Order: sequence, then structure tokens, then C-alpha cells
Amino acid sequence: MTLIADVPGTASPLHRALAEQGWTTLADLDGKPRTTLINLHGVGKAGLTRVETAMATEGYALAEGHAVWSHTDRGEPKVGTGALSADIKTTATNASVDEFLETLEPRRAA
Repeated sequence: MTLIADVPGTASPLHRALAEQGWTTLADLDGKPRTTLINLHGVGKAGLTRVETAMATEGYALAEGHAVWSHTDRGEPKVGTGALSADIKTTATNASVDEFLETLEPRRAA
């Protein structure tokens, strides 16, 4: 029986959130509704996807099918549409890498 904490790439907040519900092994999660897990503080899409992958290798699954994540989960524009993310503050230039590096200020002393 695999412990959730032993699933590679999962973090402590996910482990704590699931342990608070009494779920410490992958078998404990078998048949649980995905929406219940997603709504727990500390459970994110990356960790849950890794847990679901590990569950599938042992023959377990959450209720409501496998998660399908998309760009809209984080409010990001779809890749390749030409739409810009609000947090992008850069613009394209024709400068080479060396030319760009020359424009940077020298490293500050600690």
C-alpha cells in the first residue's frame, strides 16, 4: 500500500490536507470525489495529477473520471493565440544574447 507522501513530486501541503481528512494512502482515495479533493486547501492541480497517476498504476481512481487540466484553470491565455498575459512586461528585440548581456548592470556586491 503506497503512502501519498511517497508519491514523487508531491508536497507537504497536499500531504497535510489529505491526512486531515484521514487519507494517507492511495487506497484511501479510491472512489473519492475529485471535487472534494480539489476544494481542499493545499491540493493543487500538479500534486493531484501526480497522485492520480500513481493511483492509476495501482488500479485506483477518483470518482468523476480523470482530471483534465487546461490553460483556463489558471486564467492564462491559450498558447499560440497571440493573446498576451497581463504579467508579461517584455518585448521582442533583434539583439543577440551577447548584446543583451552588455546592457545589463553589473552584479551588485552582497
